[in-house]
Amino acid sequence: EILSILLRTGGRDGVLSLAARVLAAVGGDPGAVRGEHLTQAALHGDSDAMVVIDEFARWVALGLANITNLLDPKAFVLGGGLAAAPDLFLPPIRQWFDLEDDGGLDWAA
Repeated sequence: EILSILLRTGGRDGVLSLAARVLAAVGGDPGAVRGEHLTQAALHGDSDAMVVIDEFARWVALGLANITNLLDPKAFVLGGGLAAAPDLFLPPIRQWFDLEDDGGLDWAA
């Protein structure tokens, strides 16, 4: 899935080269590409990786907004790879989510 996000954001400068770098790092096997590869690139300051993180955050925020509209939760607790790097993922997710009022939700990863 991460590779498809990389390719969908490929119209932006540098993102296709990021996809090529990540793909080369896993021996050319698209099935071996994991979110951890992108996370590590972003944590090491790769601005192209941050473009992809922002796109990913937009989709997560959209999903959370849909859940909010259906269930009216008081908090979100995000796990998995998001919890491994909350300082990387939570700010852009909240930014996209906050385009709509978050109603005072509590956030944790």
